[in-house]
Amino acid sequence: MNAGSKLTIADSFQVSGTTTLTSGTIVLNSAVNIPALTYNALTLAANSGTYNLLGNIATNNLFSKTASGSTLNLGANTLTINTDLYVVGDVTGTGKIFIDRPIGGFATLSGNGNLNNLEVSVAGGGLRITDTVLVNGSLIFTAGGLTLRTGSKLSIGTNVSSTGNIVTTAGSNLYAQPGSHFGIFGNGASSPISNLSINCAGTFTLDYPKGISLGANMSLSGPTNMVNGKLDQNGFNLDLGAISNTNFSLNTTNGRFTNLGATGYLRINGAVGSPAINGIKIDSVAFASVAYPSGVSIDSSIYVKSFWAISNGKVNLNGSNIILSSSASISEQPGMVFFGATGSITTTRNIAAAVTSMTNIAGLGLRITTSAAPGVTTLVRKHNVLTNNGNSSIKRNFSLTVSSPITLGNIEIVYDSTEINGLNRSRLKMNKLASSVWSKIGTGASSNNATPTGWLASSNQSVSGTVVFTASDSSNSLSPVFINPDMSAGVSANASINAVYPNPFSEQFTVDLNASENSNATIQLFDIHGKLVFNQRYPVVMGQNLVHLKTAELASGVYLISVLNNQEVRTFRIVKQ
Repeated sequence: MNAGSKLTIADSFQVSGTTTLTSGTIVLNSAVNIPALTYNALTLAANSGTYNLLGNIATNNLFSKTASGSTLNLGANTLTINTDLYVVGDVTGTGKIFIDRPIGGFATLSGNGNLNNLEVSVAGGGLRITDTVLVNGSLIFTAGGLTLRTGSKLSIGTNVSSTGNIVTTAGSNLYAQPGSHFGIFGNGASSPISNLSINCAGTFTLDYPKGISLGANMSLSGPTNMVNGKLDQNGFNLDLGAISNTNFSLNTTNGRFTNLGATGYLRINGAVGSPAINGIKIDSVAFASVAYPSGVSIDSSIYVKSFWAISNGKVNLNGSNIILSSSASISEQPGMVFFGATGSITTTRNIAAAVTSMTNIAGLGLRITTSAAPGVTTLVRKHNVLTNNGNSSIKRNFSLTVSSPITLGNIEIVYDSTEINGLNRSRLKMNKLASSVWSKIGTGASSNNATPTGWLASSNQSVSGTVVFTASDSSNSLSPVFINPDMSAGVSANASINAVYPNPFSEQFTVDLNASENSNATIQLFDIHGKLVFNQRYPVVMGQNLVHLKTAELASGVYLISVLNNQEVRTFRIVKQ
């Protein structure tokens, strides 16, 4: 065939021997069996029926399937294309389409095609997708990368398929331009991507219930839809959003982020005007940073292995708990802090020696020195306002639990100006709750009343078991009152605990209490983190009452038990073996 010529075949197509067509275009208007040849260019134009490859074929130039009504069945064969590919409709079979462009540059995949297996080897360049493409089998990179042009969409797998996956042997990269869409779907047993660096400035969708695991760094700076499944950093970096634009948004249904590796940053970045991030679900992070002026609200308990820093914006705990490992810490800036009326930040670590220089435990804002080794130490920071008797605290409090009694040689509470809660800052004074009794301690407010971050100081405070520290107006403080560990007021019968026995206990224990009238008494049980684990109201009669509590479902550990009434709350420390 001459260059530029076209041969149109309306019926069967048969060739004897081995043939190479070096020019022109073959057009097949009927769905026929396609001989194993090397073509210059090949077009499949039938709108119905099935084209079947009779062996491996190749095209030196454009291969196109122009009608959606027909199907191209590769069988177990390979269709090799040296330039561009245009596909509309379905391509089936266990074989693959192999885009092999050894001369470099870029190859283009266009048309709205549903492919099974696709391999890309474009040295020094890559593959550009310009329309909507579904890869329901394997997308394999042996050389070059992939670019999704604006307006295009690439889906790996479908909502009902479990076979879609990406395999790279060359450390390839995928770049999705703004206005494109990259999605991973299916329900396979293994992660559908490996060794692929992903930079998605377009829309990203994850709907893969069994989750995916990264094999390289990933950046998501456009609209992100976490529909189903976990995205595991696997020790690599994950960037959400970009400081340079406001394109990022997060829609979370059942999808979540995690990091099962020991390294890798989760960076949440945004510019002024970026939409707020509400309800992000994260299981664990190694290193995390937030520079997101519009703020981030979390919707899951998070385990932090090493470090979490906030340099811009605030993080709303929103009822969730952040658990810091025994070596992890947080870093905050003035006005850029963790907050929330519910939720907490907790760390437990073994402090095996006396703390001789001022130490800010895990960066949480309680700075101490100690006379002896505190042993196993748990520090819980909350941001709820503690109220009693008409008085209120700032929006930060600490619960400190030690396994060995100590004296705090020096103690300082660090707070942010956004946590003042309308109190007179110059009159703030530290308050301490120990053995169910509040007391004012320390010398009052520090001298840096005009700075964004303040601190309150005290010294020589004994700690045994659990002690709570906060601050309130020194002329109208929380003391002297009784209050339960999470400081919420309760209304019940006038009842008080005489004794709790046995202590320690195993399966059940008895509460011996007195009531001033026939009514109801509310008994609450808290774990050492201040979490309410039991809350029950019981009828009581005037005088002595014995209430028997079964606790088989409780884990072994230290608990605080309280009886609430409209005048006081009495608290006992008990231990389950």
